[in-house]
Amino acid sequence: MNILSLASPQSNFRDKEILKCVERALQRFDAKLSVVAFSKFEVDHALAKEDIVFHPELFARILQQIFRFGSRYVEKEILNELRKEFGLVEVEHLSLAGAIRRIRQ
Repeated sequence: MNILSLASPQSNFRDKEILKCVERALQRFDAKLSVVAFSKFEVDHALAKEDIVFHPELFARILQQIFRFGSRYVEKEILNELRKEFGLVEVEHLSLAGAIRRIRQ
């Protein structure tokens, strides 16, 4: 399934900070993990890493494919990073996609 990439060279600062949070969280599990997850997102769906902010549900599915049952812990770590960076409250009740949508609003 190919989705049109919405990434532009002029990504906004908030989107870049979201991606940094995702990468920091993934690197806590393994330094190469972010590369694997981002590559699978890019190759399988012909999207740029920056498109994660536009397609967070798709990225969450990629995490589930890679980590299976452990994906909930990876998402929780990403949510913790987003909470720290953006001051989100009640992140335990948010999905990864929900948190990213809330930050981007």
